[in-house]
Amino acid sequence: MQRFILLSLLGALLLGCGAPASEEQIRDLVSSLAQAAEDESIGPFRRALHDDYQDLRENDKAAVINMLRGIMLQTNDALILTDIESIDFLSAELAEVAIKARFAGADWDRLRLRGAVYWFELDLVRENDDWRITSARWSRGDSAPR
Repeated sequence: MQRFILLSLLGALLLGCGAPASEEQIRDLVSSLAQAAEDESIGPFRRALHDDYQDLRENDKAAVINMLRGIMLQTNDALILTDIESIDFLSAELAEVAIKARFAGADWDRLRLRGAVYWFELDLVRENDDWRITSARWSRGDSAPR
């Protein structure tokens, strides 16, 4: 009987923890966007950016999509290595993600990105069980954006 109660409690704890599943969803999102950038595919970015996206540089969703489209037109054979530094859940529906990304590839030289390190901080909201980016900050170099 004690074993049954212990297993029931353990099961309830595991089922009740939303953060691990949410964390995995966020990691999958970051990975899929890195792959989309390597593949020069804008569609995943269009789906990942919230319709109300707005960043501190006053870019909205359309501006970010156009910026990405321009970068993708100038690049070829990119390799992007991402390292998620942290995922912080502000609530069950809000999260912040800090990412370090290293860029490499033959044609990235023209953009002076070869071997460059960029930091991204993303604000996410869960909408219909999908995480979407509501804002982002980024900087080049060894330190995260401020």
